[in-house]
Amino acid sequence: MIFVLVKKIFRYIFLVKNKLKARLLKWFYFENEQALLKGKIIKSIDRPSVVFFTVHKAASSLLSQRLSVYFNKHGYLIADLSSFFAKTGMHQRRFFLDNTSQRQNVFKHKGVFHCSFRYYVDIPQLSAQKILLVLRDPRDVLVSHYFSTLFSHPVHNIEFLLHKENALNLDIDDYVKTIAPEFLVQYLNYMELRKCPNVLCLLYEDMVNLPATFEQSIANFVDLPLVDGEIVHADDFIQEKENKYVHKRKVTPGDHREKLKPETVLWLNDFFQEVLIQLNYSI
Repeated sequence: MIFVLVKKIFRYIFLVKNKLKARLLKWFYFENEQALLKGKIIKSIDRPSVVFFTVHKAASSLLSQRLSVYFNKHGYLIADLSSFFAKTGMHQRRFFLDNTSQRQNVFKHKGVFHCSFRYYVDIPQLSAQKILLVLRDPRDVLVSHYFSTLFSHPVHNIEFLLHKENALNLDIDDYVKTIAPEFLVQYLNYMELRKCPNVLCLLYEDMVNLPATFEQSIANFVDLPLVDGEIVHADDFIQEKENKYVHKRKVTPGDHREKLKPETVLWLNDFFQEVLIQLNYSI
């Protein structure tokens, strides 16, 4: 009884603090994002906007940061709607995903770098954008998601807090099976997206193993000059030992084979078979 009461008090304090934080962020930080959502005209360069799609646990934070600096240097306006929604109210994300007119407002502008959508968004003006898509073996993504949820990811909203509380009651094998359906939908949407001619699809594993080739592919795709190591370089992926309490826990591919039971790996192989085949991952 006392535990339940303490839990309710903690959630109330969390909600109050988050509402205050969200209000301050709207007043002082997310100016570009709010202007785009309202359809306001924003001055930027006359080049196709670039939309960065990825998944959680595919070096999305590193790439968002580096790519934002890279595109800003070349005159692009930077917009991070994903962070805006996560930190100021997830109800706004749900409205955005369901509301065609608001998405038209956002994507009608040229010269914007949108970083980073870790979920599929139906873009009304898709052919007018350049789409950068970075994916990782979904089996490794699920394993990394488990450790991140429990140990290292900051709690920005009540939705994630509840998700974290649920994860505490699951072992890693049950956890990956529980969240796998949500990720499968996401990957299948991305499989359709990567068929479009204005989409560059790159793999996390190539970024780790061939960083120079990976970043040059991006520079060629957007037709902008690049300084070696400006987006990623080999030092980004040097890791002395695994640490579940830090954001960069383990970068080497194939982690699912070490952390999961063999029967769970077989289950994932079957569940993600179509995606794994299309992305040329071994089963």
